[in-house]
Amino acid sequence: MRLIPEGKYKGQVEDWYFAKSSKGTPYIAVRFRLLNTGDFVWWYGYFSPATIERTVESLRYCGWTGAEIDRMAEDGMGSKQPILVIEHEEYEGQVRARVRWINSGDPVVSTPRLKGDELRAFSRELRDSIRAIDESKRQAGQASGVQDDDIPF
Repeated sequence: MRLIPEGKYKGQVEDWYFAKSSKGTPYIAVRFRLLNTGDFVWWYGYFSPATIERTVESLRYCGWTGAEIDRMAEDGMGSKQPILVIEHEEYEGQVRARVRWINSGDPVVSTPRLKGDELRAFSRELRDSIRAIDESKRQAGQASGVQDDDIPF
């Protein structure tokens, strides 16, 4: 099996199961298929008091919207394609790829850019505030006796 290079990959949930660690901590194991390579990688999210919030957040990025883990398939698990951050780690003398983070794969919604009359109106709104900031800084510099020419950089 080849070592998946470190990086960010869009993933698709393929399968999951629940278990308990040797210390008794419940966890979920999720198998992802990396969309741009076809490789498979497992992620393990633990439900300890210290990790539950981030585990649930990661599952939300996978599309799960519910509150009952025995209904994950019905509640959207796998309906979203998150970004997986893959890092390498050494375990029992072997280097392996590990899902370090699961992040949102949703695109950032961008609002339209200001143009024309709208941009000019906004410029006029800010003009007085910007001038007041500049004047305040100029006065502060005079009060301290430091001139721009006195600064060596």
